[in-house]
Amino acid sequence: MRKKNYVLLSFIPLLAACSSYTGVISQQYDGERIETDTAVLAAYEEKYEIVGDEKEVLGEALPEFFYREPLRFGDDEDYMHPLTEEPLTVGVDLPEGRYTIVKSEEMGTGYFTVMDTEGTKVFEQLLDFTQNTLELNLYDGMKITANDGYSPRLFIFGKPVAPFDPSAMFADTSRPEVEGQKRFGNGVYHIGKHIKPGEYNLEVGLNYMATGVNYVYVLQTDGSFNIFELTGDYREGVDSSITLSLEEGQTLFIASKSTTVLTPVE
Repeated sequence: MRKKNYVLLSFIPLLAACSSYTGVISQQYDGERIETDTAVLAAYEEKYEIVGDEKEVLGEALPEFFYREPLRFGDDEDYMHPLTEEPLTVGVDLPEGRYTIVKSEEMGTGYFTVMDTEGTKVFEQLLDFTQNTLELNLYDGMKITANDGYSPRLFIFGKPVAPFDPSAMFADTSRPEVEGQKRFGNGVYHIGKHIKPGEYNLEVGLNYMATGVNYVYVLQTDGSFNIFELTGDYREGVDSSITLSLEEGQTLFIASKSTTVLTPVE
């Protein structure tokens, strides 16, 4: 697996305005060499897949620990701890395991940061009012922090926490649920453990304030990955959607500005 430099993921629609997209150098896509931007645009138009230079940029947000064996939530479902700029060390201040980081349900933003055993930042995620959860596996030796200045505090829970749905404040904005449909916030989800293998339709949850761009990374067992971009705007009632076949052993990393909805395809 190639070594990556880790940066904060920015939620910027890269190809949504395809007509102005230019300047792609030669890349490899499905084993074929890309000499112009034609194949890049075709991949996006077909299934909103990001390839080429933009894939390499977004791929820098993938730390090595995403590819490690998944962990389970601990036995203490009541575990909750506020996060501040003072680091907590996994294996010392809290046990190794799976956790949900939650931002309080109020306006503002909060940054959650993961550092390795040497204190080097390997991952950082922004949480805000419209997407306030992040589900991750935390391994021994990691150090975790959150900014606690003017922004609302973040908390870490030892159990799954459903993303806050702002539409709950507006009775006429919710859409009917579909059988088997599930909503996911930011996080790393393993196929076969957190999500059943199968074919799914993925889209942005178009409830109140569900606008912006969601990125869905499909991590393969060989260290490669694909990136798909989902866009939505609740005001217009429109969004992009894709259909993916998810296989045992794959991993989803969802980095979003709103809930990502997975609906099984019959």
